Amino acid sequence: MLACDGPSSVVPDRIAAVARACGGLVADLVVVHPAGTSSGVPADPSIPTRVLAVPSDLVPILWGRGIAAAEGSVVALTTTQFRVRKEWAHALLLRLGDGALVGVGGRIAVDPGVGTLGRAVHLLRYSEHLVSARSASAADPAGENAAYLRTAILEDCPDLSRGFWEVDAHRRWRLEGRQLADAPEAICDFVPTVSLG
Repeated sequence: MLACDGPSSVVPDRIAAVARACGGLVADLVVVHPAGTSSGVPADPSIPTRVLAVPSDLVPILWGRGIAAAEGSVVALTTTQFRVRKEWAHALLLRLGDGALVGVGGRIAVDPGVGTLGRAVHLLRYSEHLVSARSASAADPAGENAAYLRTAILEDCPDLSRGFWEVDAHRRWRLEGRQLADAPEAICDFVPTVSLG
């Protein structure tokens, strides 16, 4: 699932990256964008794609609506601020495994072309998820590079119109004894469109 939280001009590149990562898998892509903005989805995307316009620009709301519309047993989340790498989907699915885990999160690199401000945001927000992180498992997977069993989300978040707030879901799952894990080979690159404001 791709939540559009940046300019629509980057969407074709992000869709192409997801399509490459899903090579050999039965997958479709749900692109969710704020109503009143262009989705940026090309006329002939390289992966089966559904587009939803949602009256919000908050990523968790976009994710929630997309998860509700998804049909697969696993949902993988990202946003247009990230470009997934080729091994991304396979690594998430391999680590998610047989259903003993409820979700997994990958690592987040910074694109080489990102400037100082973008690098600062990357370190502040995603330092726990760096490719070079030595920890065996991040305490809390970043929703921007994660995959979940869709049934677990539907059981725990019955009203997805209010969004999928992954930190809250992670907390509830841990209290229930359900497991989240790290998928270090599932890497995406942070390619932000941020301003100092």
